[in-house]
Amino acid sequence: MNILLTTMGSHGDVLPFVALARELRRRGHAPLLLINPAFRRLANDAGIPCTPLGEPTEVRDLARDTPGIMHHREGSRLVLRRFVVPFTRPVHDRIVDLHRDRPFHAIVSHPICFGAPLAAERISVPTVNAALSPMMWLSPSDTLGPPPGLHLLPDIVAQPLMRLLLKPMLRAVADDDLNRERRSLGFPAQRDALLTANRSGDLCLGLWSPVLRPLLADDPPNAVVCGFPWNDRDAEREHAVQDFEAFLSRGEPPILFTLGTAAVHTPGPFYHEAARACALLGRRGMLLIGNSGLRLETLPPGVRTFTYAPFSGLLPRVAACVHHGGIGTTAQCLRAGTPALITPLAHDQFDNARRCHALGVSRTLHHRRVTAPRLARALRALLGDPLVAQRAQAIAPHVAAEHGASGAAEAIESLVRGTHTEYFMNKTTLSALTAQR
Repeated sequence: MNILLTTMGSHGDVLPFVALARELRRRGHAPLLLINPAFRRLANDAGIPCTPLGEPTEVRDLARDTPGIMHHREGSRLVLRRFVVPFTRPVHDRIVDLHRDRPFHAIVSHPICFGAPLAAERISVPTVNAALSPMMWLSPSDTLGPPPGLHLLPDIVAQPLMRLLLKPMLRAVADDDLNRERRSLGFPAQRDALLTANRSGDLCLGLWSPVLRPLLADDPPNAVVCGFPWNDRDAEREHAVQDFEAFLSRGEPPILFTLGTAAVHTPGPFYHEAARACALLGRRGMLLIGNSGLRLETLPPGVRTFTYAPFSGLLPRVAACVHHGGIGTTAQCLRAGTPALITPLAHDQFDNARRCHALGVSRTLHHRRVTAPRLARALRALLGDPLVAQRAQAIAPHVAAEHGASGAAEAIESLVRGTHTEYFMNKTTLSALTAQR
């Protein structure tokens, strides 16, 4: 089967799609990635053919030129209007052109690739909506992580308030812009265009663990929660292995500090405060600063900066991880059984933080409140609570055993072969049993 996969965003949005494409290829299919050409090497290293979507654009440059993309209130609106919605027509047109020379059997897209399902409708190809984090589905019965401000309210007030405000807010943020693009392509306008896009498709894949969030009764009817698709290799950015090994072998397990692959470019004082917190605690620390070019002139003894490392090999060897709540880092912490202090900035990060806190494997300190004393206090409480470590270790084997890419590939095969009705019935039963456990 010829299967097109397309996604937008940072490394954290691309790596899961590479994992899925790799699994599809292993099963004998012919995947093609339509991505920002800045990520071409990720595809090439995995042996997956890719075709460019626009000009190469580094996330580092976008973040530096538009620091508001990580604002806790306006970040999502800014990302949509400046970087996502304008790609609706380019994504649509590119897919239609590619289909002429290489007819596709299915199109798999990130929910924010709004042009992909429109192209699929035009060329009559099945669509697969692949969401990376639970918040994307916005199911009415789900308990969402409140953003700053609302998090101060009790759930009995915050949850009904969010449900009341959600649709009007999403309409205000996206409907006009998305419907302008839809009309320009000859499609009718939609009410609740963003919510519809997030939940539409012949198949909706939830590429997260049912441990984090199981299938719910009011999820899209053609939805399946597959598990996390594991992929954390990025040879272009990885720090030399021998440096990591040398540092890790010198003393007690350090505390790891990371802001993922997008927020790392707008860190504010995070890493400076992290280094100071290590000094206050008398603990060793690893600061993953990516290719941000951040310079920390003086560091306490036992604290070092590194660029990037595959979390699958690093997280089991650290005492705790302080991170932003991106779904990729969240997944790897759950897989490793590593206690986490989550410092969410924007987007789905508040929701991911809430879900981990509900599992009892993390604590939360909002990014805007990060100072060395607060970090030290929160880490002291986290590391001093044996129940957090016990819960994290208990969950880890279940998450580590998941093969999200395999489950997603199986669902795609069933869709294309026309056997998806029976498949969904089986998966719904399985997810219900998982939730009961």
